[in-house]
Amino acid sequence: MQEKGITLIEVLGFIILLGLFSLIIFPNIEVALKKGKDNADNKIAEHVVLAARSWAIDNKKQLPETNLKASVDLTTLQAGGYIEKTIKKPSTGEIIDKACVIITNKDDVYYYKYDETCINRPIYSKLTYDYKTNGGTSSNAVNLSKVLSGQKIDMSKTATKPGWVFVGWNTDKNAHTGLSKLSMPTKDVTLYAIFRKNSISYVLTTNGNGGIGTGYNSTCTIGAVYNNEQQLNYCNAFLPQNGFSRNGYSFNGWSIDRNASSGSNPDTLVRLYDNTTYYATWYQPAVYPSCSISISGTTKTVNGRSWYYVSGQYPKVTLTTTNASSYTFRDPKGSSILSKSTSLTYDVENGSYYATVRSSTGHTSTCSKSVYRDTQAPKMYLSIYNPQSLPTHGLDNSQYLKAVNSNLAGGTYKKGEIGYRIVVVDYIDPYADGPSEAESRGGYGSGYTGTVTMNYGSGIENISESYYDRSSSKSNYYGSRRTDHHSAFSSAGNRVLTFTARDNLGHSRTQTIRVNVTE
Repeated sequence: MQEKGITLIEVLGFIILLGLFSLIIFPNIEVALKKGKDNADNKIAEHVVLAARSWAIDNKKQLPETNLKASVDLTTLQAGGYIEKTIKKPSTGEIIDKACVIITNKDDVYYYKYDETCINRPIYSKLTYDYKTNGGTSSNAVNLSKVLSGQKIDMSKTATKPGWVFVGWNTDKNAHTGLSKLSMPTKDVTLYAIFRKNSISYVLTTNGNGGIGTGYNSTCTIGAVYNNEQQLNYCNAFLPQNGFSRNGYSFNGWSIDRNASSGSNPDTLVRLYDNTTYYATWYQPAVYPSCSISISGTTKTVNGRSWYYVSGQYPKVTLTTTNASSYTFRDPKGSSILSKSTSLTYDVENGSYYATVRSSTGHTSTCSKSVYRDTQAPKMYLSIYNPQSLPTHGLDNSQYLKAVNSNLAGGTYKKGEIGYRIVVVDYIDPYADGPSEAESRGGYGSGYTGTVTMNYGSGIENISESYYDRSSSKSNYYGSRRTDHHSAFSSAGNRVLTFTARDNLGHSRTQTIRVNVTE
């Protein structure tokens, strides 16, 4: 059998027929497919409406009032578990996320309509004014159970809190500002009262407290706090450098007690609980005084003491002080001397000048200087007497008394029965020389003690040997010393006895006795 091939005319004919067939068949298929997708989309809408009806049963308070509309969006339904989390549109496969169900109350009959774009979705939500969370109260902030979505919320309501300032309302309870305006969203809203405790500023002021200079003022601030934040009751400040000076004092820190003796150093961080004044504290540096006493005049050292002995000369005593704010100055008699310079005008054996000086800080020092002055010659008392007894040979008691320091040359007295007595007194010098004579004799009251060698050639019994008697004691404040001595005449003749007493400063006194002595 012979095979026959397909001609080009046959191929073209087939293509033409196929084209005509597709023009008849395919439009009908497209229409059918589109209709099926629409039906599927409608089923999704019905499913969402059924979910809205279930939500309405559970949320009757959010349903619209008579002749009003409200809406419940897909997000609310999904959150409440009334519908699955993800819904796709069958015709396109896109996720549906903006759909809602519009609920219309017509004469208290509710009608439900699916709205894919939810252009108009009125809904009522609850509005709460929370003034308690942050510790406040309110007299006009009333909670509303039904507020239409999109409605402007009344932000003029107020709240109060003692010691705080009401800032406004905010959906954030920790906010520091209030919202100026807010439209009701499609969900319940809580507005929190926001409060502020204003910042507080304290001033630190310095006072010289007796010092001269420039004061200092500085301000520290306690920051504002909000709501339930705790505000500090102090702020920190640094003490400044000292800008004052005080004569004779040194700065000793800052103190809130103006009578304090010391305080805190500059640059110390301190807490201010109020406007505060810090006073400069001062102290006086330790000042140690000193003093000395000097004496000018003619001196002579005897037995380790400096004596002033020139008659008519008054040694000058001068007190010299350093760093002394006051002093006391006393003479040998204990009398106060008002001036720092004085003169010693009287004789003293034991005379010391004393001074105490005091500085401005209360520290003291003392000084002293001993001063001895003697311008007087020793006193000398001579008498004639019987060494054994009185009266004798015509010399009675009355005559004895008259014989003291008298010229007895006119009388006649036997040797061995007539003698002399000499008393020397020096009121100052405790080491004054006694009367000079030929031989040393015993003290007063010892009786006849020996023979006096006479100088017949001149008729004068020369006295040359020094005599010292230190057994006597003081008889007054100035230190009187007395030397007593007596002796008898052992040879006849007209006798002239010269006695000289001198002290260690060179002052002397001479007395003479003239007496006629017989065998």
